[in-house]
Amino acid sequence: MPSVSLVSGDSGCVIPGTSVKTESTATILNKKIVGRMVQGGSFEIRDLFDLHTAKQKDRRALDAAIRPIRRRTLDNISSILQSLPPRWFDETTQPLVGVENPPSSDEMVASLVQSFDRQLGREDRFSQ
Repeated sequence: MPSVSLVSGDSGCVIPGTSVKTESTATILNKKIVGRMVQGGSFEIRDLFDLHTAKQKDRRALDAAIRPIRRRTLDNISSILQSLPPRWFDETTQPLVGVENPPSSDEMVASLVQSFDRQLGREDRFSQ
């Protein structure tokens, strides 16, 4: 993605048959958040799905991606996610392809808001 990441580092892996190093998961996730949710403001359901999946599969990478983002920015992203119209996910121009039994849009949004809130010290908002 053509945005500057607040997290840097490579994964220690290279693309087979080349000398091109791949970026760390945290770097890629941070670029999604910063480049699409903050700077570009044009994130798609795939971005939310990728972040949601990272929370399940590599929570430390997601936490590392979120950590350097300013508190006010995280709060703004959280508010935007919670204010998405109910049909937003159905009207996306880039639907999830090749994903079997994807989580509901509500589940993805709640999961990401919870991750952002945890970083903001509001861990128990959804547990009431």
